[in-house]
Amino acid sequence: MQARHGARPGETLWLKLRSARGTAALLELARASGLRRWVAGLAPDSSSHEIESKLKSRLREAIAEVAAWVPAPWRAAVLHTQELVDLPAALHLARGEPPQAWMEEIAPAAGRFAEDALLAWQARWRSLWPQEDAAAFPAVEALVRLAQAHRSSNARLDPGLAVLFRRHAGEPAAAFAFLLLSAVELGRLRAALLRQALLAPARLAA
Repeated sequence: MQARHGARPGETLWLKLRSARGTAALLELARASGLRRWVAGLAPDSSSHEIESKLKSRLREAIAEVAAWVPAPWRAAVLHTQELVDLPAALHLARGEPPQAWMEEIAPAAGRFAEDALLAWQARWRSLWPQEDAAAFPAVEALVRLAQAHRSSNARLDPGLAVLFRRHAGEPAAAFAFLLLSAVELGRLRAALLRQALLAPARLAA
């Protein structure tokens, strides 16, 4: 995790990605950086639905990888975070909105999520924390508070996460912080890719 964290792109690369001229150029930049694992399987002509589907798959794979690294008692709690990958889509379906093409991969149970799904998910997640390692709980709770504060403000989440990740290196909190940092990174990449995919028809017509 420390090596992966050290390979995270800086703001200079993000500026280059935002100003890339076309998906091919963006993918070339990403594949030459620490973002290469996220863009595996994507092509310059990938549709927005393909981009969504592939990126979700990469995040699930990253979660499974981290679960294999943490102590066995924490693996179930780490793997439980895979459900968050589909939570936004599940809420979309629960509101009766028409499904998008990339939502076809979601398990049938996802559509049964209620609006308070995040609270239900958190309760289940906490129930998976191993009681024999209760000394690690306060650091994980600090991560939860950081994420909750981010949801109620416009402040960037990753600087605080990076501090927590370093402060609790080798602890379960670092694994969850790393995954949340990965999700933030993937979200920024997703926005850049979808922007290019949406602009492609306009460029062809020009």
